Amino acid sequence: MSHAADDEWLEALIGRTLRAVEEHDHTWVFAFDAEVVICTYADWRLMVDGRIRVSSHDHGHVFGLPRPVDAVLESNRSVAGRIVESATIGSDTGDLRLEFGRSVRIELLQLSTGYESWDLSTPRGRTICTGGGCLVHLPRE
Repeated sequence: MSHAADDEWLEALIGRTLRAVEEHDHTWVFAFDAEVVICTYADWRLMVDGRIRVSSHDHGHVFGLPRPVDAVLESNRSVAGRIVESATIGSDTGDLRLEFGRSVRIELLQLSTGYESWDLSTPRGRTICTGGGCLVHLPRE
Protein backbone atom coordinates (compact mmCIF):
# COMPACT_ATOMS: atom_id res chain seq x y z
CA MET A 1 0.00 0.00 0.00
CA SER A 2 1.38 3.38 -0.98
CA HIS A 3 1.31 6.58 1.03
CA ALA A 4 -0.62 9.53 -0.44
CA ALA A 5 2.58 11.56 -0.97
CA ASP A 6 4.16 8.65 -2.87
CA ASP A 7 1.03 8.23 -5.00
CA GLU A 8 1.39 11.80 -6.27
CA TRP A 9 4.82 10.94 -7.64
CA LEU A 10 3.51 7.76 -9.25
CA GLU A 11 0.83 9.64 -11.20
CA ALA A 12 3.39 10.32 -13.94
CA LEU A 13 3.37 6.58 -14.73
CA ILE A 14 -0.38 6.17 -15.15
CA GLY A 15 -1.42 6.12 -18.80
CA ARG A 16 2.18 5.91 -20.02
CA THR A 17 3.18 3.39 -22.66
CA LEU A 18 6.18 1.20 -21.95
CA ARG A 19 8.36 1.69 -25.02
CA ALA A 20 11.21 -0.69 -24.20
CA VAL A 21 13.02 -2.72 -21.58
CA GLU A 22 16.82 -2.64 -21.85
CA GLU A 23 19.78 -3.95 -19.89
CA HIS A 24 23.02 -1.99 -19.63
CA ASP A 25 25.83 -3.38 -17.45
CA HIS A 26 23.53 -4.80 -14.73
CA THR A 27 21.21 -1.79 -14.84
CA TRP A 28 17.72 -2.42 -16.17
CA VAL A 29 15.99 0.46 -17.92
CA PHE A 30 12.22 0.64 -18.39
CA ALA A 31 11.62 3.48 -20.87
CA PHE A 32 8.13 4.97 -21.15
CA ASP A 33 6.76 7.76 -23.30
CA ALA A 34 6.69 11.38 -22.03
CA GLU A 35 10.26 11.21 -20.68
CA VAL A 36 9.43 8.76 -17.90
CA VAL A 37 12.15 6.22 -17.12
CA ILE A 38 12.73 3.69 -14.36
CA CYS A 39 16.22 2.32 -13.75
CA THR A 40 16.72 -0.58 -11.41
CA TYR A 41 19.86 -2.15 -10.09
CA ALA A 42 18.00 -4.87 -8.21
CA ASP A 43 15.83 -7.80 -9.15
CA TRP A 44 12.54 -7.44 -10.98
CA ARG A 45 10.01 -9.88 -12.34
CA LEU A 46 7.38 -9.92 -15.04
CA MET A 47 4.12 -11.60 -14.03
CA VAL A 48 1.69 -12.82 -16.72
CA ASP A 49 -1.54 -14.63 -15.90
CA GLY A 50 -0.53 -15.10 -12.27
CA ARG A 51 2.85 -16.70 -13.05
CA ILE A 52 6.41 -15.45 -13.31
CA ARG A 53 7.12 -15.12 -17.05
CA VAL A 54 10.71 -13.93 -16.65
CA SER A 55 12.91 -12.11 -14.15
CA SER A 56 16.16 -10.19 -14.18
CA HIS A 57 17.69 -13.07 -12.25
CA ASP A 58 16.94 -15.43 -15.17
CA HIS A 59 18.73 -13.30 -17.77
CA GLY A 60 21.59 -15.16 -19.45
CA HIS A 61 20.98 -18.50 -17.71
CA VAL A 62 20.46 -21.65 -19.77
CA PHE A 63 18.32 -23.76 -17.39
CA GLY A 64 18.68 -26.71 -19.79
CA LEU A 65 17.13 -24.73 -22.65
CA PRO A 66 18.60 -24.58 -26.18
CA ARG A 67 19.85 -21.03 -25.51
CA PRO A 68 20.16 -18.66 -22.54
CA VAL A 69 17.09 -16.82 -21.30
CA ASP A 70 16.87 -13.35 -22.82
CA ALA A 71 14.90 -11.31 -20.29
CA VAL A 72 15.13 -8.24 -22.53
CA LEU A 73 13.52 -10.03 -25.47
CA GLU A 74 10.89 -11.81 -23.36
CA SER A 75 9.84 -8.73 -21.43
CA ASN A 76 9.64 -6.60 -24.59
CA ARG A 77 7.51 -9.27 -26.29
CA SER A 78 5.17 -9.42 -23.30
CA VAL A 79 4.84 -5.80 -22.20
CA ALA A 80 6.35 -3.27 -24.65
CA GLY A 81 3.58 -1.15 -26.11
CA ARG A 82 1.29 -1.69 -23.13
CA ILE A 83 -0.10 1.13 -21.01
CA VAL A 84 0.39 1.42 -17.24
CA GLU A 85 -3.05 1.21 -15.64
CA SER A 86 -1.91 1.45 -12.03
CA ALA A 87 1.29 1.85 -10.02
CA THR A 88 1.77 1.18 -6.32
CA ILE A 89 4.65 1.11 -3.87
CA GLY A 90 4.72 -1.36 -1.00
CA SER A 91 4.83 0.80 2.12
CA ASP A 92 6.71 -1.90 4.02
CA THR A 93 9.24 -2.83 1.32
CA GLY A 94 9.46 -0.08 -1.29
CA ASP A 95 8.66 -2.60 -4.02
CA LEU A 96 7.23 -0.88 -7.11
CA ARG A 97 4.37 -2.66 -8.86
CA LEU A 98 3.22 -1.62 -12.34
CA GLU A 99 -0.06 -3.06 -13.63
CA PHE A 100 -0.61 -3.31 -17.39
CA GLY A 101 -4.10 -4.77 -17.16
CA ARG A 102 -5.38 -7.56 -14.99
CA SER A 103 -3.01 -10.24 -16.19
CA VAL A 104 0.32 -8.42 -16.74
CA ARG A 105 2.49 -6.63 -14.20
CA ILE A 106 6.10 -5.78 -13.48
CA GLU A 107 7.38 -5.86 -9.91
CA LEU A 108 10.62 -4.04 -9.09
CA LEU A 109 11.90 -5.46 -5.81
CA GLN A 110 13.87 -3.88 -2.98
CA LEU A 111 15.92 -6.64 -1.39
CA SER A 112 18.55 -4.63 0.48
CA THR A 113 18.78 -2.60 3.66
CA GLY A 114 21.73 -0.64 2.31
CA TYR A 115 21.52 -0.30 -1.46
CA GLU A 116 19.16 1.70 -3.66
CA SER A 117 17.01 -0.52 -5.83
CA TRP A 118 15.07 1.60 -8.32
CA ASP A 119 14.98 5.19 -9.55
CA LEU A 120 11.94 6.75 -11.23
CA SER A 121 12.67 9.82 -13.36
CA THR A 122 9.77 12.00 -14.58
CA PRO A 123 9.37 15.57 -15.79
CA ARG A 124 8.38 16.38 -12.17
CA GLY A 125 11.60 14.98 -10.67
CA ARG A 126 12.98 11.72 -9.31
CA THR A 127 11.87 9.16 -6.76
CA ILE A 128 14.56 6.84 -5.43
CA CYS A 129 13.93 3.69 -3.41
CA THR A 130 16.80 3.68 -0.92
CA GLY A 131 18.04 0.88 1.30
CA GLY A 132 15.35 -0.61 3.51
CA GLY A 133 12.58 0.53 1.17
CA CYS A 134 12.50 4.21 2.11
CA LEU A 135 11.63 6.67 -0.65
CA VAL A 136 13.33 9.95 -1.45
CA HIS A 137 11.54 12.45 -3.73
CA LEU A 138 13.73 14.98 -5.54
CA PRO A 139 11.76 17.70 -7.37
CA ARG A 140 13.20 19.16 -10.56
CA GLU A 141 14.60 22.62 -10.14
